[in-house]
Amino acid sequence: MDTVDNIQRQLDEAEAIESMYNNRFEMDSKEARALLESWVEAETEGKTQDSSTEAASASEPPCVVEYTVWLSNSRSVGCRFRYPVGYPEASPPDVTITVAPKTHSHYPRSSIAALSTALQDIVRQTFEEAECALQVVISAEEAFKKVQAEAESLAAVPTTVVADERKEPDSTRVGRRLIWSHHIKSTTKKKQIMAWASELKLSGYCKPGYPGIILVEGLEDNVSEYLQRLRRLTWKALVVKGEESFDVDTEQGARRLPLAGGVELMGEGDMARLGQLCKEVGLHELFMTQMH
Repeated sequence: MDTVDNIQRQLDEAEAIESMYNNRFEMDSKEARALLESWVEAETEGKTQDSSTEAASASEPPCVVEYTVWLSNSRSVGCRFRYPVGYPEASPPDVTITVAPKTHSHYPRSSIAALSTALQDIVRQTFEEAECALQVVISAEEAFKKVQAEAESLAAVPTTVVADERKEPDSTRVGRRLIWSHHIKSTTKKKQIMAWASELKLSGYCKPGYPGIILVEGLEDNVSEYLQRLRRLTWKALVVKGEESFDVDTEQGARRLPLAGGVELMGEGDMARLGQLCKEVGLHELFMTQMH
């Protein structure tokens, strides 16, 4: 296990989470972050200068990465992360539910306990010896919505009705998007691209590498929601190059891309293959928009 690499990946992930959640993110200690950054730099320089086994062995990190991501703008309930030295290469993160002092009376203890149990299940299901904090937070946000619904049932009912009424007009409208990115290399992003597509019942392809290409098809509302979620992630560049949207009698009859497979994660060198697959189902023009 490369401890230095693990700590650098922890710092990178924490920075990415902070950029996404901004005022809902709290690092336990800026001093700890600075200490870890200095430690990584020193250890990396030490390895470069002396490649002997003894000198190349990393010393113990001076502290650990710890932070909280609040699950709503009210900053009432959050996920507290503590990264063990083995994360993300070998060990899952330690994640617990934290409740702001003035919030305890707002939510039943049973609901918070259920949320804590759900969080541990989320961590177990999400961790695959790679960075998983983003997926944990997203899943925890969804679970927290149920807690809020239990505590504020009168407010939640009309919200649900409005959402259903909004989606109904586009229920038989199919959309497609060809999305171009400067690159897709992050394991976390790849997981989100696949997971969100599956959740929203979209089909298509993701060609990682340079450039990154995402082609999705599904109900227009779901495609729009998918694009909004992607834009929440940090990208060097993310552009919708091609877009199609049209009303249909039946959704299934209008879908061109394989429904059963969800979004297929292709190889970095599969641009030609993607072009051929698009050509075979009559989407060559849409594919070619990524060249413009």
